[in-house]
Order: sequence, then C-alpha cells, then structure tokens
Amino acid sequence: MKKIAGITVGIIFLIMIGIGIFFIRNKKQSPTTSVTVSLKWLHQAQFAGLYAAKEKGFYQDRGLDVRFLEYNAAKNQIDMLVNRETEFAVVNPTELFKAVDAGMDIKAVAVIYETSPYALISLKERDIVSPADFAGKILGNKGGNPEAPVLYNTLLKDFNVDSAKITFFSPGFDTTVVDDLMTKKVDIIDMFRTDQQYLFDKQRVDYAILKPELFGFESYGDVLITTGALIAQNPDLVSLFVQATIAGWQWALDNQAEAVDMTMGYVTSTQYQDKEYQAFIISQSEKLIRSAKSKPIGDMNYLIWRKMYDYLQKSGLLKQDMDVRSIYTTEFLP
Repeated sequence: MKKIAGITVGIIFLIMIGIGIFFIRNKKQSPTTSVTVSLKWLHQAQFAGLYAAKEKGFYQDRGLDVRFLEYNAAKNQIDMLVNRETEFAVVNPTELFKAVDAGMDIKAVAVIYETSPYALISLKERDIVSPADFAGKILGNKGGNPEAPVLYNTLLKDFNVDSAKITFFSPGFDTTVVDDLMTKKVDIIDMFRTDQQYLFDKQRVDYAILKPELFGFESYGDVLITTGALIAQNPDLVSLFVQATIAGWQWALDNQAEAVDMTMGYVTSTQYQDKEYQAFIISQSEKLIRSAKSKPIGDMNYLIWRKMYDYLQKSGLLKQDMDVRSIYTTEFLP
C-alpha cells in the first residue's frame, strides 16, 4: 500500500507540474494587440507616464504591445489617426477642436495635464506682468503653434488691448526661446513652462512667466485621443489602453527618479540628453497633472471644454457649431 500510495503521490505531483507548464506556456503564448501612439513632441519626460506604462508592464498585463512615434513635422497626427496608421495620439486641445470642426470622427478619452503647461515668458527687464502690457510689443508664436493665436487673441480682448498696436512674429525651431528673447526678435513668447523654463534657469537669465490660468484662461494639456470608429469597434481596447496609461502616469509621478531613467532610454534628440533636464520636466509636470488634487489623472470637465470651445470660436478658428460633449468621453476612465 505504501508503494502504491507513493506512486499515486508521484503521479499527482507530475500532473501538477504538467498543469503548471501548460499555464506558463499558455501565458507566454497569449495573444497581444499591437497599438501605436503618436506623440506631440520629441521623446522626453513630458511622456514619462506612457514610457512607465510600457516598461512596468501595465500595457503588457492588459494584452497590449504598445509603440510610440515621436513628433514628425512631415506627418499630421490627426491624419495618421484617421487613416488607421495609429490607434491613439497625444495632441493639444486646439488640434482636437479643429479636427472635429473639419468633420473628423475624433474623441478625447483622457487628459493628462489638468492645467496646461502652455504659458508666456519674457525677460524680466521688459516689465511685462500682465496682458495689459502687450500694447506696442512683439508677441512671439514659436514655430507657428496653433495654440498661440487663441491665447493671445483671448487675452487681448479680455484686457481691451488694441490688436492694431501689436506685432506678431513666429520664430522657427532653429533657435531657442532664450535666443528669441535675448536677440529681441520678440518681447514675449509662448513656451512650455515644464520644459523651456529650465533653459532660462540654466543660463541664469532673469525672466517673468505669465501663467494663462491666472488671467482667466483655462485649458487642458496633452489630450489623449482616438477615433469614434475604434471606440465603437473595440471599446475594450480603448479602456485597457487608457487605464494602463493612467496607471503609468501615477507610477511615474510617485517614482520620478526611476521614471527619468526610463525616459532616458527613449530620448533620441541631443537637446534632451541632460538627465537633470528630464528630472525638471517631470517634477514641474506633477504640479500641473495633479493641479486639482481632488481629481484623478485623466479626468475631464465639461466647463473647461466649454471654455476652450468659446476661446476658439471667438478667435474665428472654428467654422461649425458643435456640441462640446460630443468631442470627449469619460467612459474609459478608471
């Protein structure tokens, strides 16, 4: 009996090993869905949450094989999305509104920056402390950014500044915003405070930042979008991607040093090779991503969307009336 019992135990043990091997192999062979995301700029810590979601396995755990396409001036992000070259894109709110206005079936599924990093900067010596000081000044629009006219026009109207007394100039990306101000090409210029402010600090240039939200201009930053078609055809995919991305951002903000190390593995441009620069970007980003501490990452609010719509309408950049609720959905947020 002992021998038989021993054989029985041995057989059970072998069966258990076999079952374990089956599940291990099954897990390795489980199908994954390829997902491509186009980014609105070059690889750097502005997208650290996405890198973390990939490197920490948040996408993989949900059956997603995600790759990122950094900004390419020769390709339009919205067109790539509509043509199914990508499944998701990170864009600014103006691009989303203009795409919907043009009849494209696009929706926002999450917002990363609760408060947009977009701001205006000038040399402190120019003494520009309010939009009321814009009169007689040269206002810079870096690289023809579509957000700049919306911001400038809104502030000029709100502060009753005659646009006839303003000069607009668009410096290219062959110079830095520091250069544009120091060489007096412009008196004030648009920039990302999470990023380019570092250049001023490093060069010890005295500057003043105009934060749009302090003058009544509210806007989101880094909007995660997809097509209405993908939402209709594969809502589970959209949900998995959005939730993994938000989990990635939560992890990145809670583990910034490690998130910077991950980011460095994606950086391709020489201008972002400075690790301290990346640490600055993610630390500054946290203040804007978690600016409303009562709101979870990704959250979207109708009133903010409505304000952005009104800004664009008043600036004459939209041809059609639209139901603001139709351009975003919160159904995929955790």
